[in-house]
Amino acid sequence: MNRLFQYLLFLVGFIPVALSAQPFVIDSGLNITRSPGNDLFPKWSPDGKNLVYQSFRNGNWDIFVYDIEKDTSFQLTSDTENEQHPVWFDRGKKVVFDCNYGEGIRLYVQDTDTKEIKLLFHREIEARQPAFANHDDLVFFSGFDPQQKIWKIYSYEFYYQNLNKLFGKTGSSTYPAVSPKGDMIIFLFTGRGETESELIRINWYGNVISQFDEFGFLDPSFAANGNLIYFVSRKNNLQGEVYSMHNDGSHLERLTNDDYIVRCPQVSPDGSKIAVSVKKGDNFDIYIISLETF
Repeated sequence: MNRLFQYLLFLVGFIPVALSAQPFVIDSGLNITRSPGNDLFPKWSPDGKNLVYQSFRNGNWDIFVYDIEKDTSFQLTSDTENEQHPVWFDRGKKVVFDCNYGEGIRLYVQDTDTKEIKLLFHREIEARQPAFANHDDLVFFSGFDPQQKIWKIYSYEFYYQNLNKLFGKTGSSTYPAVSPKGDMIIFLFTGRGETESELIRINWYGNVISQFDEFGFLDPSFAANGNLIYFVSRKNNLQGEVYSMHNDGSHLERLTNDDYIVRCPQVSPDGSKIAVSVKKGDNFDIYIISLETF
């Protein structure tokens, strides 16, 4: 299926489905952060009992973990540097994030018990926005290509210590997300001179499977089964609305319809809840919303 036909199929499917889809209601959810600063990029732990996220409540970006059963957050990082884009690692025992501790942006791993922080791997490459599948053999990330001076999608394999550039098309490639099995990677691609991002899906060898453009994509993520992709789109609302679609671009559904600015949708491992960053006033807070009642 060529790109033009895929895109036309996407648009044809968008119009009737998006208008008739049943939205979930953000105001029905639980505000779990309620902090004086922005709270963004929530990620569910593998057991669904915790959320890791970044917060600007202390004047810089720090990493926090929310305990769902206790309805409370605790702080993982506490310095003047900006730790961002946290994800779970080692079956939920550790958290990986990006930060510039003086050597450029690198990926770091922190033990949630000991709080010890160290480099995730030792390579001379700036790296940010890490992503893992359900196994921890590979990390995918947006890495800086010093020759082209732009961000690309890379993978690093821990056992053989292989670093691979997966997508080399000229333009900025950011915010990778990986399917649970690790066989598909989605990310945002912005060509030189472009203002809106395409959503591109590749296999773990870097071959393009599909891509969709002119939709104003933000914050893509996979559902736990790998069959659904969640994202924010500014196509019909500049503030952004949450959508889902099958990973082949079919069955597009609009899931929110409100006046709030929304970012970073993440569905829980059991598929029963969604976490999303919502800006109602001055700051983004993180809400957890049940999907079972809609």
